[in-house]
Amino acid sequence: MIFIGRLAGHIMVLIFPFPRRASKMTLIKRLLLALSLQLVIIPFIHAQEGPPASTVSVAEIISEDIKKSIDIIGHVKAKRESKLGLDVSGLVKNIHFFQGMSVKKNQELLSLDNHAINLEIKILEAKIQELIYLRDQAQREEERSQKLHQAKHLSREAYEKDKSKLTSLAQQLLQTQSQCALLKWKAKQHILKAPFAGLLSSQNHELGSWYQTGQPVTTLLDLSSVYVEVEMPEIYLSRLDRSATLTVSSDAWPNLKQQAKLEAILPGKGDGSRSVLLRYICPNPEQKLLPHLSLKLKLPLKTIKNALLVPKDSIVSQGPLKIIFVVKDNRAKQVIVNILDYHKEYARIKAEVAAKDKIVIRGNEFLFDGAPLNIVTLPSEKGN
Repeated sequence: MIFIGRLAGHIMVLIFPFPRRASKMTLIKRLLLALSLQLVIIPFIHAQEGPPASTVSVAEIISEDIKKSIDIIGHVKAKRESKLGLDVSGLVKNIHFFQGMSVKKNQELLSLDNHAINLEIKILEAKIQELIYLRDQAQREEERSQKLHQAKHLSREAYEKDKSKLTSLAQQLLQTQSQCALLKWKAKQHILKAPFAGLLSSQNHELGSWYQTGQPVTTLLDLSSVYVEVEMPEIYLSRLDRSATLTVSSDAWPNLKQQAKLEAILPGKGDGSRSVLLRYICPNPEQKLLPHLSLKLKLPLKTIKNALLVPKDSIVSQGPLKIIFVVKDNRAKQVIVNILDYHKEYARIKAEVAAKDKIVIRGNEFLFDGAPLNIVTLPSEKGN
């Protein structure tokens, strides 16, 4: 600055040399003119030098494949759930189960009093034996009548009468047998059996109570394997890895680690939550996973190939825009980026940049496009 002032003074002397004899007014005018000239020249010289370089540290843009999963909560649902009941009414005579009991397939659970039906069955069985005897007797008489009729020792009317008697008895026997079979079937309906192995989650009747046709006696749950249902935000649907297994864990069972496979993608609740329902099938050999139990899940997403990653510190907000500064010829080049998502301390971006491009990660708060840079290497900075 002193040098510039002196240079301006010399210029003034060369342009306006002081006369040997000059009035005070002339000297003052020339001095003011010299100062004015300095005020014009100094900013011009500064403008030619440009702004000072900003001290920054940089890192490289990374390109790598990303395998990501979402931490999400799911719930257990029984693979099969059946409300068991009977097709007949009656008095509850025997109960062979309790709530929370595990049962096998075809295990007897409850029976109604069927004493009256058993008596009717015995009556019909006795009648069947009687009809069998009468039918056999009528058949022998019909065969004898047929021979006599063929030998013309018996009229046709007498033969037809014996034949009609045999037919009538045969029909009575068939009808009685059908009635007896129906009663035996009804007797079996008085006994409730488990259609498959599972856990009984309720008990709705007690001994001596009256059971009405169709009422649920209990609910049977098949827990040999269970459904794991997850409400997933729809934005992840295209990225869901449908072939990958789902890792299942639970606070209720800290050591439990199971792998579940995707079985179906179903519509969401339809309440405006913008989600879909994922249904996974999970083995449950020890039946530790019970319905409505909450599970911690890591939902697998597809691998993102050649993702561009930049440190979060490299991103600067300018109103609604997100920008980074790329180093080009030791100057800052402003680039607008679209942030896709975050991965730990990095952001995945979409922008007109390439892997290994150097970007400013420190000192970028007051940078502008084209600003000169003084790059300082910091060994602690990741990516350098």
